[in-house]
Amino acid sequence: MPSTIRLAVVAGILALGACSGDSITETTGDRLAADEALAVLAEVSEILGGAILGVSAPPPSSAVPVSETFSTSQSCPLGGSVSLSGRISGDVDPSGDSGDFNIDFIETIDRCGVRHETTQFVVDGDPDLKYSGRLSIRIAGSAFTWNGTLDLRGGFSWVASDGRSGSCGVAVTYRYAGTSVSYTGTVCGQPVNGSITVGF
Repeated sequence: MPSTIRLAVVAGILALGACSGDSITETTGDRLAADEALAVLAEVSEILGGAILGVSAPPPSSAVPVSETFSTSQSCPLGGSVSLSGRISGDVDPSGDSGDFNIDFIETIDRCGVRHETTQFVVDGDPDLKYSGRLSIRIAGSAFTWNGTLDLRGGFSWVASDGRSGSCGVAVTYRYAGTSVSYTGTVCGQPVNGSITVGF
């Protein structure tokens, strides 16, 4: 699969920053404020961006179905790590400028240290975060458009430097249309919804 397509697919998913497993962790213990919940989830997911840049594959010489597995990891800024593994499958055109993909990623968080404002958080998967769905992407020069739906399910546990701790369920659905993504669901028991523009 062309590295441009793969990078766009994975980066577009991880860069959402707002935020299907068989089980969704319940939110227990101390509660995070809405801005903290979104910031912690975003910080952990954005760490993987650097690791994805090193993953590449040659472009196809003709239109072919693709099915690719991968695994990569990255250190967190305050200790610990985040890893991403999974499969991208679908069809890519011979130019490498478009594709239709089934997404199945698992993000594993291992004592990942991040900071939000003045508070440090240590985050673990509880159990993990799973991204699944179907996306289409079209690239023309530096412009691209998306269409499709992606579900994020799972949970994480956290300990804050101010003494708070707890676990968070995550259940968010993203809907891609053109260059915008709308999202709705819950993170750490807090309702989240909105839209963002994704760039590449």
